[in-house]
Amino acid sequence: MTARFGSFILFLLLGLEATLTTAQQTRCRAAELQLSARFDTLHLHFELSGQGCDKAARPQLYFHDQDFQIYKPANQITDSLRSFGGGNDMLISWKINPSSWKTDKQLQPFVVTGPAKDHYFGMGTEAALLSLMLPGLGDYFTGSTARQRIRPWMRTMGVAAFLSAGIYASGQRYRTEPRYFDGRMWSSGEVVNKFFRNDAEILIGAGVALWLGDVIWVAIRGNQNRQLKKNFNTLIIQL
Repeated sequence: MTARFGSFILFLLLGLEATLTTAQQTRCRAAELQLSARFDTLHLHFELSGQGCDKAARPQLYFHDQDFQIYKPANQITDSLRSFGGGNDMLISWKINPSSWKTDKQLQPFVVTGPAKDHYFGMGTEAALLSLMLPGLGDYFTGSTARQRIRPWMRTMGVAAFLSAGIYASGQRYRTEPRYFDGRMWSSGEVVNKFFRNDAEILIGAGVALWLGDVIWVAIRGNQNRQLKKNFNTLIIQL
């Protein structure tokens, strides 16, 4: 019964991963961004993925710095590379303006594929509540998970594995028979662990730490999304 229940939970989590990964594709968005520079011109290659990309507005290139300030390059040129490579390959070219280029900032590019006021950066800090309910769940709502080295489902399975192993080790722990000498207890017996000394505490602690780490990570990303959305709607600096 326990093995069947464990298998059911495993397939349920894998199904949830597939469903949420598919759900991330419902919006038309830019993916696989590749930035390059040639002489004084900046080139951004990317692909449009998701639904409604054929009806999306002309993609626009923006940047944000480490303080989440938004920058918009002027005089962008957007070309479609579909006739060359097929699919939804796109190219945005921008002739860098040396007088306005922020050499002291660490600029990160992002592409807006629709009306600027409707651009979705992801959920805010409230997404941490989702990860508090299920580790890894909030990651799907704060941004794309395609390039994350540690995927959300890995965090979910990692927490489940540590907690399950810890609970199992706790249930398998026992104490040997006490020893007596001259009718008095000389030793209360030794504690025998399933895996190693203090195995249950260490395994459960590792699972809880991994869980809390995911909650904190999602809260940080959610806060970044909130700041980006706020600045995107209030102040954009032209480059």
